[in-house]
Amino acid sequence: PNTKVDENGANDGDKTIKKFSSKSTRKNAFNRRKISLFRKAAEIAKISNRRVTLVLINEDEEIHQYSSYDVKKSLMEFINYQGEFEFYFPKNNSPNEEIEPVIIEK
Repeated sequence: PNTKVDENGANDGDKTIKKFSSKSTRKNAFNRRKISLFRKAAEIAKISNRRVTLVLINEDEEIHQYSSYDVKKSLMEFINYQGEFEFYFPKNNSPNEEIEPVIIEK
């Protein structure tokens, strides 16, 4: 499924995601999407009875976080975790590429 996102966050069905040239537009888009991600994270935590921690770092290196549990404990559990886990990212670091899980073993 292809997604085209314009600078207002609208979607017309084709997949083309571009970085906004204006820093203020990027900041506004980030804030809108951040709120949506945090709401979705809270929803996932509630309906699945799971602990969810989401950390975002913006272009000014400000950290934004949501956690349904103590964030420090969650991050320490992740750092100390010894098993495999799924890590999602675009393989070729392209914003237009489908994001697929990759199994990582610590």
